[in-house]
Amino acid sequence: MLVEVGGIVADNEPRVPGQASQTTPIADVAEMGSTEFHADVDQADVAKLRVGQPATLQIDALPRRVFPATTREIAVASTPDPTGRVRYTVKLTVGSSAGLRVGMTGSAKFVTARKSQVLALPPSVILQQGENEAVYVVEDGKAVLKKVKTGLQGEDMVEVVSGLNSEDLVIDQGRAKVKNGRRVELAEPKR
Repeated sequence: MLVEVGGIVADNEPRVPGQASQTTPIADVAEMGSTEFHADVDQADVAKLRVGQPATLQIDALPRRVFPATTREIAVASTPDPTGRVRYTVKLTVGSSAGLRVGMTGSAKFVTARKSQVLALPPSVILQQGENEAVYVVEDGKAVLKKVKTGLQGEDMVEVVSGLNSEDLVIDQGRAKVKNGRRVELAEPKR
């Protein structure tokens, strides 16, 4: 069969009687030298992204590898989502694409902020009290509730901006039984 550039290849026979014939792709073309990954980002998070922002990719088929990437393009219009959520397509350029294949799926993590030399705790030790946050610390053998202010939040750590210092012993185990002023025993302090 001869076709011209830009033409459409269609089956000669309709798949269902009475319906028009369907188009059939004749080839998939991919440029493997510069791999691109498309991420669907929720509207609540897309405002935090900018072109040139670093990211990392975790590919489902290669779970032990992390691929560095850079945000190349952020869609202006949202992508239809069957669940009703508003999402935007973000295109990433993958730095090292060795082992990647066309059509692989995965997830992207964007670096929205970075700080070093900060005091951080697991989110599970921070108590929400209305709009305030607090943690239990050990002072003179007793549990003391200390108000804290948090900053950046990651998946497994939360920055503590104020209210604690690095010498404070934060109660991690048995918080459900702890009350302000109650005597506590240290099993083995972790710093």
